[in-house]
Amino acid sequence: RRLPKPDPGSMVRPVEAAGIGIAVTAEHRGRGVGRALMEAAEDRAAREGIELMTLDAFSENRPAIELYQSMGYHASGVLMHRWID
Repeated sequence: RRLPKPDPGSMVRPVEAAGIGIAVTAEHRGRGVGRALMEAAEDRAAREGIELMTLDAFSENRPAIELYQSMGYHASGVLMHRWID
């Protein structure tokens, strides 16, 4: 999905960005499905003028993180959460 550009007063450079979310079922992992999905998403994004792709991954999901890193993605922040009872 295309992400909104930062507010004009932001220190973040305004670029065309998109967020991606994929999931591969357990029986299909390790077969290149995730990489193929990511490459297809990047190809589409490039055709649509996207300059930056972002994604979220659970820190415990090492296989996914290793895939993303092997494709040139890097961590750029920390997302924190707390359940409210």
